[in-house]
Amino acid sequence: MGPSRAMTENIASGQNGEEPGVGTTPAARHDLEAPGTRLCRTDEAVLAEVARDVFVLLGGGQILLLVLARPEIATAMTSFGNLDVDPYRRLVSTIQATFMLGFGTDEERHDLAIHLRRVHRPVRGDGWRANDPALLFFTLACIMHTAVGVFEDFARPLTPEERDAFYRTAVTRSAVLGIADQAPPDWPAFSAWFENQMTTCAATEAARSLRWQILYPPRPGALRSVAWLWRHIAVNGLPPHLREQYGVHLTLGEAHRLEKIAARARRLHARFPGFVWDIGHDAFAGTDVLYSPPTPDRRPVSSWDITRRAARSIGDRVRESLL
Repeated sequence: MGPSRAMTENIASGQNGEEPGVGTTPAARHDLEAPGTRLCRTDEAVLAEVARDVFVLLGGGQILLLVLARPEIATAMTSFGNLDVDPYRRLVSTIQATFMLGFGTDEERHDLAIHLRRVHRPVRGDGWRANDPALLFFTLACIMHTAVGVFEDFARPLTPEERDAFYRTAVTRSAVLGIADQAPPDWPAFSAWFENQMTTCAATEAARSLRWQILYPPRPGALRSVAWLWRHIAVNGLPPHLREQYGVHLTLGEAHRLEKIAARARRLHARFPGFVWDIGHDAFAGTDVLYSPPTPDRRPVSSWDITRRAARSIGDRVRESLL
């Protein structure tokens, strides 16, 4: 949901049984990974352009609030996920896992799937389990929907073919998690499915208990300058009923300011080379959090280090372009 759409609204308003084995290929209901299916370079290029854009990284708060609107996930996060201890580390770990699925080798994706299945195995409750493919796909769906929405708001609009390419590639790359048979066949069907999912979601007390840690990270460090944008992208992207349930909103002035920032960002994207914005993977590469769950005594992730890596990435890319 873009800033302009949010302004309009403001003005107007268990699976049980054995788990599938890791690395096996589930039945591809929509031939997303059927034998002979090949990802063309264009599809991979769209995934890279969207997923690695610096503004898409600022949609992390929105992703977390959307994911927590699924009551089972909110319960898992509050009971098992240590999100209240260090939400920033948890987010960085999620970003790393997403990049590994999108851009890693087959072996890296397979190892990631084994790791995720192992850490999720004890996370279960009354009628749900964290390794349920439906819950895993819901999390991926929140990431995909937010990524496309934020990219189109702050970078450029995508054509219908590009949205399909992004969706098809993301689902195929994530099939190692056993979620391919949960996926609608294309982006329009996925978009309709996601909107329907949102109507059944609700911000429970468990989800509301985490909203301030997400919107106001306790250690923003070098990211303090973009903390306003982080919060307002998160709130702006929520459906109206979730904003009400979370108890968060944008004033008309804030929505107007967000729209102006988005318009300025689109102009900058059009003027400067795309590789300047493609720094997400470089910024987060090497951060040692993926295979280390958050604990109270763990040193927090340094956002200064991440920012320095991003700056070096831009500098290196600019120098290479001048050679």
